Amino acid sequence: MGSMKSKLKGAVREFKAGFKGTPLIAVMEAVVNSIQAAETPHDAIVNVKVIYENVQKELFTDKVTSVPKGNVKAFEITDNGHGFMEKYLDAFDELYTECKKELGCKGIGRITWLAIFDHVEVESYCEYAGRRSKVTFRFDEDNEITDKKIEPSDVTENKTKVCLVGVHSDYTDKIRTNAEKLAGLILDHCLSYYISGNYPDIRVQDVNGIFFVSELFTDRHYEVTKDELKIMDTEYSISHLLSKSSNLTLTHRAKNGGIFESAGQ
Repeated sequence: MGSMKSKLKGAVREFKAGFKGTPLIAVMEAVVNSIQAAETPHDAIVNVKVIYENVQKELFTDKVTSVPKGNVKAFEITDNGHGFMEKYLDAFDELYTECKKELGCKGIGRITWLAIFDHVEVESYCEYAGRRSKVTFRFDEDNEITDKKIEPSDVTENKTKVCLVGVHSDYTDKIRTNAEKLAGLILDHCLSYYISGNYPDIRVQDVNGIFFVSELFTDRHYEVTKDELKIMDTEYSISHLLSKSSNLTLTHRAKNGGIFESAGQ
């Protein structure tokens, strides 16, 4: 049994009660965590894999013969960030941690994971307590953090894999997706990084191929204009985005460098 400082079950139940968005927000939260784990967003390499329950393949080959018709079984998010070094593993054990407060994080992203998925499996190669280590654990609503292991490792490059496993029955139909569609949703969620030009390398993969979020951003042919204004002692930056490939106009309002509101028309 883990040692969450607030009751996890109650937090998950409260989130579900007021939740009206897409269940894929759990995947978005994991992707943002991966971006924030890098030295800068531009240094982040994030791979997202959609794993289906049933995929038919030709006998004796790896060739997929049909589009997967089964439900999504899991999402695997891999990054090259700092990983679960001591500071961040300790913070993970605190439900409403302020470990990344300076980034605007409230420490509740993990609640979305367990609201949508049965459990989370983590594997992280990182620097832990001054030595290269492999950190693994399982995270679920009933038992919190279990199967935690910290072992010496010869792997010199940082690599963290977070697997969101087992979609709850309430969301099975709502979470049907493919790599191309998910890449578009990730772009919408992380658009501020791409507007700034300091954006990560995010790749989304399923059995049909790999989609690069940066290429999708380029294909949308956004035209960006910016306005600066100051209200009292607070500075704001407003970015207006016109997509030349559609009739969509987006407005992003940033306060002190952080995006806090988006609007489309």
